[in-house]
Amino acid sequence: MYYRTYKNVNRTTRHTTAKCCAGWMHVPGQEGCQRANCTPDLCHNGGYCQPDKLVTKNEICHCPLGFQGARCQYGG
Repeated sequence: MYYRTYKNVNRTTRHTTAKCCAGWMHVPGQEGCQRANCTPDLCHNGGYCQPDKLVTKNEICHCPLGFQGARCQYGG
């Protein structure tokens, strides 16, 4: 003879979430933060933000002459 018994089991499920750096956003279906999020203070020294479809080499700011870097932070 036997009998059947049931037991409730509670499990904690953990999910990894990524937080994007300032100026970047997550694109669903892609790993990491792949899209430029143009904010007013993103580019320095008079640079302006480019739409992400024009980005080359991860530079998202168009820098004025004499400045360079992803946020136009180098030069002078």
